[in-house]
Amino acid sequence: MIRLLILMIFVVFLGACQKSYQTMDAEAAQALLKEDDTAVLLDVRRKEECDQGHIEGSLLVPLDDLKTNITAILPDKDVPIIIYCEHGTRSLLAIEILSDLGYTALYDLGGLDTWPYDLTNEPCIYEE
Repeated sequence: MIRLLILMIFVVFLGACQKSYQTMDAEAAQALLKEDDTAVLLDVRRKEECDQGHIEGSLLVPLDDLKTNITAILPDKDVPIIIYCEHGTRSLLAIEILSDLGYTALYDLGGLDTWPYDLTNEPCIYEE
């Protein structure tokens, strides 16, 4: 019974999110970032995770800070935002938050664990 309830909640959550974003692989993300200089690559992991390696040029706004800080950081709600985390779970939660706040061009890159290119250990571009 509990399994069924959890599955139903998960399906409803995915159904709600599917209308407000598109999934994107690494190649498509790189292409969008090259062709649209307004596009933002958003890392929603914790700072400690980002410090261990992140995609070059990404902006770090931890998921816990996203709801309270994102509108000041990215006031244009139509800017393309490519979102990633470690394994893909937090990126989906971030998409739900951003969608609820009115952001319209959301792309789920999923988890950094599927990123086939090099990472950087340069300091994170960190927004609290």
